[in-house]
Amino acid sequence: ILGGVTLSPRPDIRCKQNISDLSVCDTDQKAMAIDENYCLSVDHLGRPVDIYHDPDYVMKCIGFWKENLKSYLITYDDLDPLSKYRCWVYQRADLNRVLMSQAVGAFCHIKQDVTSSNFTEGAVVALDMTEYERERDQCPMHFDDGSNPWLQTESFIKIFDWDFFKSSTSPIKTTLQM
Repeated sequence: ILGGVTLSPRPDIRCKQNISDLSVCDTDQKAMAIDENYCLSVDHLGRPVDIYHDPDYVMKCIGFWKENLKSYLITYDDLDPLSKYRCWVYQRADLNRVLMSQAVGAFCHIKQDVTSSNFTEGAVVALDMTEYERERDQCPMHFDDGSNPWLQTESFIKIFDWDFFKSSTSPIKTTLQM
């Protein structure tokens, strides 16, 4: 091959603002993607400039709950060399700020809180995150503190009872064809 193999087929992107990004973008909101160096810049139409970038870590959300005024999250990462399961403590700090702390292993230490970042409290890292949403963003902003993990949040088909609107003079009939 004359001149060698192309290192990257991606276009030369000039990024004006890089951030660290944690997003939950899949349709079921069951996976967290963490990107250490995400390009936040957009073009003149408001579309993201860097559309080819892949996240550094992708973790599956296994379960969450609230206990003793702390919200817990368990994630699974097949590529984690230390522990495939990780426990997180998380909390909404204000309207658009979320605090999270990742545990050393699969369980959260009793001393761990959202600001814990060292091993004496059973944590590895503490995250202080600010929520942002752009026009063409595919990540809906949703926060669940785990106080009721059995709550059904998915969309379900709602069947309306039209008997309430019936009058004695003119019956209303509704038919549904499939």
